[in-house]
Amino acid sequence: MIERVNELVNVMLHGDQDEVEPQQVEAVLEEARKGDKQIQAAAIDILFYAERTEQYFCLLKPEDKKWIETFGNKRAASVLIVAMNTKYRCWPETFTDEETGEPFTHYCYEQAEGTTFERNEAQELKLFQQLWKWEPSESRDMLTAYQLLRYCSPLDVSNILIAAAADGNKEAALELGDLYRGGEERNGIYVDRELAQRYYEMAGEEYNEGEDFEDYEPDDVEYTLKGNPGTINAVRTLVNDLGQQFGLPHRPQFAVETKPENELGQLVPLLPLMKVLVGATDIYYFGYIMSMTTIDDRTLKLHTEIKHADGLYYALKQAFGGLDIEEHYI
Repeated sequence: MIERVNELVNVMLHGDQDEVEPQQVEAVLEEARKGDKQIQAAAIDILFYAERTEQYFCLLKPEDKKWIETFGNKRAASVLIVAMNTKYRCWPETFTDEETGEPFTHYCYEQAEGTTFERNEAQELKLFQQLWKWEPSESRDMLTAYQLLRYCSPLDVSNILIAAAADGNKEAALELGDLYRGGEERNGIYVDRELAQRYYEMAGEEYNEGEDFEDYEPDDVEYTLKGNPGTINAVRTLVNDLGQQFGLPHRPQFAVETKPENELGQLVPLLPLMKVLVGATDIYYFGYIMSMTTIDDRTLKLHTEIKHADGLYYALKQAFGGLDIEEHYI
């Protein structure tokens, strides 16, 4: 059995993962639950190196947490963190090949409510701290842990890369350069090309941030914000305060050809707002709030001219908890 399991691990590491059927991984997990340490270690490796998290993590059961916890390594810590923050459902569907008439089975996956393993924030933080120190020989595992956790944990998993880069890991520095060059706003990473430049230098890579500057027309985007009256009032107050400090026509350096008639009576530049919300200062987030309309005490509309709408969307979501936001391109 262990030879077949090791073959699966080898495929996960070096081969085509599409060749690994869910039933094979399910059989490994069944054997792991019987207590064989070698098979348990291999099962953790299979889960850790999975490129499609949902395909194999949906096979875990709540009781698997106990035996995975007995492994104090970083791969096990990563698997535990994912399973404490996600839950996946999978099911087979049978179709008929139109050319051959032969039936074939396709597995479907979706994220379900709740988590596979019971969530423990203190334990999760302790596990996460294990991932801050990597040896040079562990670069592949470091990047794998980052990719595995980046969409599955509320913690700032970029710290994995930051700590490794600080220790001189060039692969981590290169990944951070790419990350801050392009941004990943949904995970709280905002474009910062000056920071990207520093990480590229640490990685020994050349980068000219001028290559990334774009010259195209912004979009008209309307954001509808819904939340409790206190949150809506906080957003409205912030925009009004920034309008008083930075709004056109009071600051000629932000001058444009036309000025809209709106509730604010002026254009409010987005860069100061992005800096207050999430500390983002890159010109990538250039734009204006053209108008602000109060619908009721729980609903506010912001009409913007903006090049990268997702930046403001996630900045508002992350700065003001509980906001429901809809984007509408006009």
